[in-house]
Formats: sequence, C-alpha cells, structure tokens
Amino acid sequence: MTVCAYDGSNLYFFFELDLSETTGPIAINNDFMYIAHSQRNEKGVDAYRVQENGSLLLMDTLFASHNIQELLTEETVLVGKSISGIHTSQQLWEWPTHSLSGNFYLNLKNFSASSTGLAISSGNYGVEWIPTPNNQTQTSQSNPYNFISPPPDAFVTQVLVPYYNPTTGESWTSETGGWTAPEGWIKGTREEYDANQKSNSRRSGSFNDWQELNTENIYVFELEEAPIFFDANATKAWKFRPNTAIDHQVEKLDGSWKKQTWFGNFYDLSFPWIYHTELQWLYFSESSHGSFWLWSKELGWIWTNASAFPYCFSNSNVGWLYLDLKDRTSLRYYNFKSEDWFKLN
Repeated sequence: MTVCAYDGSNLYFFFELDLSETTGPIAINNDFMYIAHSQRNEKGVDAYRVQENGSLLLMDTLFASHNIQELLTEETVLVGKSISGIHTSQQLWEWPTHSLSGNFYLNLKNFSASSTGLAISSGNYGVEWIPTPNNQTQTSQSNPYNFISPPPDAFVTQVLVPYYNPTTGESWTSETGGWTAPEGWIKGTREEYDANQKSNSRRSGSFNDWQELNTENIYVFELEEAPIFFDANATKAWKFRPNTAIDHQVEKLDGSWKKQTWFGNFYDLSFPWIYHTELQWLYFSESSHGSFWLWSKELGWIWTNASAFPYCFSNSNVGWLYLDLKDRTSLRYYNFKSEDWFKLN
C-alpha cells in the first residue's frame, strides 16, 4: 500500500507499507486505514493514520483476539465480522462483540449508523440491530491508561503524539499535545525507543572521548526565527524552511495555515509547494529584492512582489496579468496584452 499525493500534474510517493504478509480485508475512510491480519497467530485489525509528512502512524490494534473475515467502514464507524460475531469500532472506540440474533449468514455489504445504534442489512432476514454502548464505556476506552488531559483553556498543538511504556510494551497516542503521561511512559514510538537504545549502546562501546566543536560555527536561533519545522509526530525528521517574501509579518492560523494581508491565506508545510486558498497549488521560487516567481498549472510561471500583487508578470504571455481574487465563486484574471478577462478554474 502506497501513500501518495497528486497536485494536478505530478504524483508524489511518500510512504509504502508492505502487505505481503497478510491477505486480510482492508477498509479506508477519511480518518484511518484499517488492515486485518490473516495469519492464525496474528489477529485483529491495525488502524493507521496518514501524517503530515506522508508517513503512516500505527494508532491502535482493534479486535485483537479475533480473525476478521470482512471489513466495512463509513465515516467514523468500522464494522468487522468473525466467527465470534460482529465487531464495531467508532473513532477507535471498540464496542462489545455482538452475537447474531439468528442462525443465518450475514454478508457485510452496507450498514446505517445513528446515535442510537447500527443497522446492518441481512437480506431476506431483515436488519440486524446493534445498539450503541453508553458513552461512559466509550470514554474510558479512549484513554485506558489514565493519561491526564490538558486543561480546557490550554493552548495545545493539534497533532497526534505517540507514547510508549518500555516496561509493559504498551503504546498509546493522544489526539493533541499537552497531555501528561503516567509514570513509566515516554513520548515517542516503540521503534524510536529501540533505535535510541541501540544508538546509545553503540556509542558507549565505540567512543571513549569527545570532540570539541568550534563555537564560531554555532548559531542559536530563537524559536520564532528557526528556519526549520518538525513533522507532525515531533520525531527526528525535520526540514529546512527559509523565510521568504510571503513570510514577513505573516499571521499564523490554526492547522499550520498562514495569513498574509496582501497575498492571502496559504499552507506551506510542503514548501516549496504551497497551497493558496484561491490559486490552489503553487510552486514558490524566491527571486531578488523581495520578488518571487510562482508556478501554477493554469497560469504557468508568474513574477510578482508584495507591492505589485495581485498584478503579476506572465512569462508565457510576456505581459502583465491582474488576478481578481475577491470573489471565490468567480475567480478570474485580466490579460493586459489581449485586453480581455479569463476565468480561473
């Protein structure tokens, strides 16, 4: 299974998950990818989520004591079938296993979910009804290790944060930052912990002295000045992100979006590819003296700066354009060379 992104012109491959060891069913919704194990000694369904850097994070293993034969998901609900009955999960909260009401074969083709329960079509036998468990049960299952949640008015990062307990081997992931872990838990994944242990072991056995760094080559950045950003998991992966003309006096919004008074709202975690709310995917290339080039699928290469925008010089037309971005329902641009308006798709 491959995680990729398509910008309208190019396909980018980020991460690949080897599924050669399983022939179990797979289900995908907007939040998670569910992969069922097919080996007798490996049971359950692994739930993965795509991170901002394109990697897959294993969130949880559902229905861990069952061999799942069929999987179906719609919106936030996952339904699986085994010889033990019907298994249901909502946003990784497992419901109790449901035994069929009669001696018949249930084929998971479609279901309907509501606040009171789940209705699964059973063909000539009517509808199999699975009532929703009480909310208290769901809440306790969402935080089984008694992590302390951040205060309601706390400012926290909206990213997934994995935790690992080296003593018990258990893992848990919070949906935001700001959580306080119980004793014995560390921040990070099991793979990161194991890699760190091996690294420390090699270092202690291989090196007996320290090398002195030249302090003239060290520069300490303030947090807001650092030309890097970390990936969504706060792991060791980081990327260089220089300040550009669109970053000066920019306002940071929720979800890693930015607002520039003269340029508009944009998202730049894939820099130099940026996503503009009106112009959509753009490739950014810094020029000189605060000017820059933008490439879009529709306009090609255009040159502009803070004082000129939304006036842009078109490389393909060898002339100036005016981008009318005021009304999102009717985006257009004016070509001064042809003296005509054109619609932006």
